[in-house]
Amino acid sequence: MAPLGQLAYSHEGVVQGKIPEVLLQLTTGLAWVEVENSWSSDKDLAKVVASMRTMFVDKRISEVHFVITAPGAKTLGARLRKALTHDAKSGWPRQIKELDSKILQGFI
Repeated sequence: MAPLGQLAYSHEGVVQGKIPEVLLQLTTGLAWVEVENSWSSDKDLAKVVASMRTMFVDKRISEVHFVITAPGAKTLGARLRKALTHDAKSGWPRQIKELDSKILQGFI
C-alpha cells in the first residue's frame, strides 16, 4: 500500500531497483529513510549515490534520511559528502556537479 514500492535507477548502464526501508508521508512529499547497519563497499556507495540522483529528480521524494545503527556504518555521511563533492577538475559533467551540489544543500 506504500505510495512508492520501488525506485528504478541506473548504475553503470544497468537498471537497478531500490526498495525503501521506510517511507514517511510529509506535507512536502515523501521522506525516504535508509537504515544502514554495516559498512558499505565503494561499489555499494556508488549505487547509493546513483539512486539519490534519481530520488532528487523524482518530485514525489522531498528528502532522504539515513539512520545509522552500527559503528561500522558511521562513516557513511562523510563518504557520501566526498562522493557528491566535485572540484573544477573532477571530470564530471556540469549537470552532475550541479545536481550533486543541490543534493548536498539539504535533500539528505
